[in-house]
Amino acid sequence: MNDPVAEKLLACATEIVAEGGFAGLRLRDVAKRAQVALGTPSFKFKDREGLLQAALQRAMDLHRDALEQALARGKGLDAQRAGFEVFWARVENALEFPRETLLRANAVYSSAVKGFREQVGQSASEVGRLVFGLVLRLRDEGFIRARHDEDCVFFAQQFLFSSFAISQSAALGAVTGEAVKVEAARLNVARSYQALFDGAADAARLEAQARRLLSPGPVASPFAGGARGHS
Repeated sequence: MNDPVAEKLLACATEIVAEGGFAGLRLRDVAKRAQVALGTPSFKFKDREGLLQAALQRAMDLHRDALEQALARGKGLDAQRAGFEVFWARVENALEFPRETLLRANAVYSSAVKGFREQVGQSASEVGRLVFGLVLRLRDEGFIRARHDEDCVFFAQQFLFSSFAISQSAALGAVTGEAVKVEAARLNVARSYQALFDGAADAARLEAQARRLLSPGPVASPFAGGARGHS
């Protein structure tokens, strides 16, 4: 980014989100911390969600820079993991999104994973492990279990499947929006992991974890019955 004012605003927004989560992000506070006019954040990013989206994109760019540097030193999978930690540390407290922001954030995450594959140039299994680590982290942070089952399924489906164009995502309802049977969803998750991990020795263990993680409620699709708000 060649706009030093916008860069400063993004850095301040990231700090505020890290301190208090998304709910604590106010354009007025960002302006005060950056020591600019109160209307500057709105001028640069339109609204709070626009600012957060840009901050997430910035975090992804910083992460990819770190990954490229690590790869240049010949650190394959370790570089992915280390770079991911840099990325996650900058946004891990920004996950209390309203639904519409979650959709945007998901696109950033998916783009990051796609970038890993392009840069590393191979090994769906290595990238698969990274993705799986992210989903486990989301679970460990309490984010997935804190949401409705529909949201858990939606987030994990989109993140795990969209970057790899796995056809089973349509069967799971992520594309079609149709309800599917719970067992069919679980089986498709297992099949997808088998393909992703190329028959790795620990595939069964990972599949079992994936099944638990993606275990949906009565309806696997988050779109069945219309959008729901969060209290």
